[in-house]
Amino acid sequence: MGATWSLPNRGLDVHVALAEPAARLTPVPERQLDILRQMEVPVITAATAALDQADLIVDALIGYSVVGDPTEPTAGLIGWAKHPSCPNTEPGHPNGLDVAAQPCGSTRR
Repeated sequence: MGATWSLPNRGLDVHVALAEPAARLTPVPERQLDILRQMEVPVITAATAALDQADLIVDALIGYSVVGDPTEPTAGLIGWAKHPSCPNTEPGHPNGLDVAAQPCGSTRR
């Protein structure tokens, strides 16, 4: 979420779509969400987002404390964001890449 902080300051219309309820966030993303709310960035759930109308997806679905393969709804959102017609960018390592267990260039399917 921190990757989106500068976008509203540049006049872009930004919405944050959470894959999980905000109550399930760990302290770091919870603080990032609080900053976005103070900036008056609309926060919605991914279930209600018009994702197919987005000009760009900042894919930050996997955080620092990931354990195991993504589960729903996160797994479905990763698959959607990876579709060739969806313009997206990823801060950090690409979702689906197991940086702890797989060699560079290998992805989970």
